[in-house]
Amino acid sequence: MKKGYRLAGFTLIELLVVIAIIAILAAILFPVFARAREKARQTTCMSNQRQIIMSLSIYAQDHEETYPSASTIWRDINITTDALYCPTYGKKGYGYVYNSGMSNLAVGDVPAPDKMMATCDGTHAATTAPSVTYDNVAYSLTDFAFRHSSKLIATYVDGHVGLTDKVGATGSVLWLAGDSSVTISGPQVTSWSSTVGSLKLNASDTTSSIDFTTLNNHTSIKIAPRSSWGMAFCSPSMASLGIDDFTVFVVYQLPDPPGTNSNGVYIWNMNSQGSSWCAGVNSLYVSTAGNINAMLNGSGIFSSSAMTAANLKKPHVVTLRASTASGSTMWIDGTTTNSDASKKPPTLNPWYFGFGNGYNVNSAYIGEIIYYAESLTNNDVTSVTNSLKNKYNLY
Repeated sequence: MKKGYRLAGFTLIELLVVIAIIAILAAILFPVFARAREKARQTTCMSNQRQIIMSLSIYAQDHEETYPSASTIWRDINITTDALYCPTYGKKGYGYVYNSGMSNLAVGDVPAPDKMMATCDGTHAATTAPSVTYDNVAYSLTDFAFRHSSKLIATYVDGHVGLTDKVGATGSVLWLAGDSSVTISGPQVTSWSSTVGSLKLNASDTTSSIDFTTLNNHTSIKIAPRSSWGMAFCSPSMASLGIDDFTVFVVYQLPDPPGTNSNGVYIWNMNSQGSSWCAGVNSLYVSTAGNINAMLNGSGIFSSSAMTAANLKKPHVVTLRASTASGSTMWIDGTTTNSDASKKPPTLNPWYFGFGNGYNVNSAYIGEIIYYAESLTNNDVTSVTNSLKNKYNLY
């Protein structure tokens, strides 16, 4: 008589352990695969835009050193349609936009070919009202798409292609980052170059010492305490930008402790006095309690609530928009804190740029200051704010 036997198999616990191991491996590997897939898409996107900028350069050479019109750009450069689709955006439509500021622009009129964008990730649908625009031409910040890991791929007039989180609107812009664009000597500020365009600020106040620190892993400016009240950095006289409206963004963090002077520090100052004078016509300053205060025409217009002790030590992005048509609004970290239709910007001609501190007060750490000589739309403000929040991990 044969002995009975039982088929070997897995126990429930063994199966659950195997499933758990597979789940852990999947959790580890899926993000790796996703990053690898996105990296491949970025490579394809860069290749596409490299073809576009080469075609733009060839067009300019063949047409008396002039770039194509916004109305005919995508027909004029004559490249294969496949190169106009960003792989991350898919084939929902062309995935790139042409800088409207380059329309019919002469090559010799480009002030900084290595910094001026020619094309980048984005979309735009043509309009007829309130003004005529053309398909896939960038007219405002909402036309740009930060679709590659919160950055966009762009081509520049000098022919190079890069991954960036810095963009310029159609109006005049001053984009100051607290990194290698700042030069020091002795160790005072000697110049500060805009990362968009060719504008360079040279310091006229040489009484403040500068150092560099980090703000959420990004280089930022650190100004030493002063023995008197004034600008820690002030530019020489700057020509009028031809428009009173402006929108300014400041990424800053107060040191710990912030200082002893109750008046706090200026994180941005636009004045008509010059030198180390601190009388701000338009400005943003932070009290040691954490209130964000805004000034227009030399008078305070907004003051936020005092921050908690925890928030006081964190980095923030503050936005002030002043419009001759619709008044002023202030945002902190993308949330509207104040708005007043009666508060209008003054005319400054010439004007000075600066930021500073008071007696025995450390100036705020400055990550970036972005100044647009225009009143940006709410969508544009959101776009820039989100870009800065992503970059500095302000969520």
